[in-house]
Amino acid sequence: MLAKTLEFLHRRLKAVIVVCVVLLVAVMAADTALRMTSSPAEQGESVAAAVEHGAAAGAVEHGFWARAYHLAETLPVFWTLFGVLGCVLLVIVSKGVLAAFVAKREDYYGE
Repeated sequence: MLAKTLEFLHRRLKAVIVVCVVLLVAVMAADTALRMTSSPAEQGESVAAAVEHGAAAGAVEHGFWARAYHLAETLPVFWTLFGVLGCVLLVIVSKGVLAAFVAKREDYYGE
């Protein structure tokens, strides 16, 4: 069953890629629309709650990573792009590692 599904998707790889890109663009558009339609008061309340939570936990809010995290939270599609790029990087690294350890020479079966 799984092999047939993978074969089906492999035969239609270009269509699968197009569908994935369209879905990614739709998620990015929805995320941007949600952020643009929320009022600044709602955004301020969530930031205030996060700061209060951080202060309650004893976190330091003025470090480099804290500022970078809050900057990432303000960008409309940051986490969507972060996830997609992370997956792509994971696939590329996995292919490289597997090619180094699993790949055989072309004349392997001739020996």
